Amino acid sequence: MKLLFQSLSNWGNILLLFSLFLLFNALLGSFLSKEHALDLMFAYSAEDAYAAPGQLSAEQLSAYEFGI
Repeated sequence: MKLLFQSLSNWGNILLLFSLFLLFNALLGSFLSKEHALDLMFAYSAEDAYAAPGQLSAEQLSAYEFGI
């Protein structure tokens, strides 16, 4: 495990991983509705978790499933 972290610790790899993280979040935000996407919400209740996908149209639900 230590060898893995040492190999990832150079600046090139860290920059690549950070770029992938930003890209993933940008793509996630473009595919999912920010009002109903549980992946983009913070501190939601169980009721919100069940209600959010139910408020999406068929097209939005399809895009949500693709994003997931």
